[in-house]
Amino acid sequence: MYLVKTIFAGLWDFILTYPLYALGILVLAVLLFRLALRALRYTYARVHQKNLIFMQVMLPRKDSKIDKEKETEKDFREKIAVMEQFYRNIHEIRELNLWNLWKSWLVNHDMVSFELVLKEKELYFYVVTYPYFRTLVEKQITSYYPDADITYVKPYELGKKGDSVKAFYLYEKRDYWFPVKTYKTIENDPLNDITNVFSKLDDADFASIQIVINSIGKGWNKRAEMEGALMFKGKKNTYGSGVTNFLGRIPIIGFLNSIIVGAILGPEDVKGSTNEPGAKGGDSFQRMLQAREEVAKHIGEKALSVGFEVGIRLVASSPTKEHTEDILNNLVIAFNLFNSPEMNYFQNRRIVPLDFLSTPALLHGYHLRLPKHGNKTSIMVPEELASMYHFPVSKYNYSPTIKWLPYTVIPAPTDLPKEGILLGHNVYRGEQREIHITRNDRTRHMYIIGKSGTGKSA
Repeated sequence: MYLVKTIFAGLWDFILTYPLYALGILVLAVLLFRLALRALRYTYARVHQKNLIFMQVMLPRKDSKIDKEKETEKDFREKIAVMEQFYRNIHEIRELNLWNLWKSWLVNHDMVSFELVLKEKELYFYVVTYPYFRTLVEKQITSYYPDADITYVKPYELGKKGDSVKAFYLYEKRDYWFPVKTYKTIENDPLNDITNVFSKLDDADFASIQIVINSIGKGWNKRAEMEGALMFKGKKNTYGSGVTNFLGRIPIIGFLNSIIVGAILGPEDVKGSTNEPGAKGGDSFQRMLQAREEVAKHIGEKALSVGFEVGIRLVASSPTKEHTEDILNNLVIAFNLFNSPEMNYFQNRRIVPLDFLSTPALLHGYHLRLPKHGNKTSIMVPEELASMYHFPVSKYNYSPTIKWLPYTVIPAPTDLPKEGILLGHNVYRGEQREIHITRNDRTRHMYIIGKSGTGKSA
């Protein structure tokens, strides 16, 4: 105990005697820790890349007369809201147990990647994750989309060998508490604008949108809620912007930073006024333009939701460099649909200004399914994610490139025989059941339906 006290006393004397040196050492320690953490996450992703599970999700068209009679939703927003709830449930996978929670923070183990891929003029929907979450993610998909068919496939190639390939990444330009425009305020299903770009491509073209998400804790919610409240009061953010904003987020350094800012700008710029007895002013809310009030309202709504760290990558490939750039530019323009000048918008960037360096780095991060690998990420909520990526519904998503399931999956009867010749399996909502034909049934007439060459005679 005496030794511990002596060490702490010595550290405190050093801080008081050499405050700048102490501050520099602390900043260096924080930076080294963050670099080590990033290296650890990269190593984990590199080692486990070969184990990634690729799920190809397909849904039936549901455009028959019977299907239309069963429809109950009023508009496309109700369908997208289903996907929003799906993302809320996905957020909980990081908290399955204490070990998984720790592992998710340390190495981004709770990664799920949602990918739109166009190859040979057909648009596919993929979900990629680690084997540990395979069953859980599959059951979540089939719970919200009972008719979905999930097929486990091999990793796909990003274009053809020898073709020109180029990549960008997207991120929210403004501070994370400002949301982008979502399906709740957009007049048409956002997926139509995105898939419209894919419908104009040729057979030899390839294009992909990757949205990699990791669940994050609630620390960001408090800051976002505070910023929304400050906007209602007509005040600036607590930490300012730029360097002071960065320093204000670092433990201990943030405290020292607030002292310096308070000494230069005044204490009201650090904490603001309060309604406590003896205070000179109150934290009264101010009337403002309705548009500004709507922004503050949207910030508050985002602050009350669960959050994800999100990395977005766009990849295009074609036989010519010029056409590849056209495809990529059109994908970027499609995301302008979510831009809101008064709130937030997507900015496209390369890691470095040189394509021969930036594109390989972005493709490497794409293959590893890392949210951040040289690119900037955004903090987004389920409402924003569901607006960008949700599974299609034929009533509202009419792009000819979407790959639909040519049949509807229905559950097998509950009284199936458990003995006899095994004919195959019924897979419904992720559960597989054997289909047998008994000896007595084989002596009776049967009605077999199927296309030519599917094995009816055999």
